[in-house]
Amino acid sequence: MTRADGFWASIGWLAAAALLQACQKAPAAPEPIRPAEDTCAFCRMQIAQTKFAAEILNADGDAVKFDDIGCFRAYRAAHPETRSAEAWVIDSETGAWLRAADAKYLLDAPDRTPMGFGIVAYASEVRARSHGSRVVGFDEMLAAGK
Repeated sequence: MTRADGFWASIGWLAAAALLQACQKAPAAPEPIRPAEDTCAFCRMQIAQTKFAAEILNADGDAVKFDDIGCFRAYRAAHPETRSAEAWVIDSETGAWLRAADAKYLLDAPDRTPMGFGIVAYASEVRARSHGSRVVGFDEMLAAGK
């Protein structure tokens, strides 16, 4: 192989790697909640308060939105096919999306949530504990609804 052949082979490999990178699916991300436009997939109420919202990205790539983390929990229990789906919740303090599996949940929130489940998400256990005492992780939050 000549030096020029090696150069063109390297260019070919780089082009193939770039093409492969471009074809990979982008990481799943939540859709923004549109207050007064979006409705909860469980209770069918309009989503008015985003700080209690949750979302699942279903197998078709569609965003399934919830007005209350309790509605998310009930929907997930009733739809086993969603248990491996990407899920997010809103951090009650910052309004930022959090991966549902990474959030900490206050189960005895003093805030009234839209459907009265009283579950509020936070990015950290310390922040959640500053608002109440019954703080759990994702699996415990799901199990609390059984």
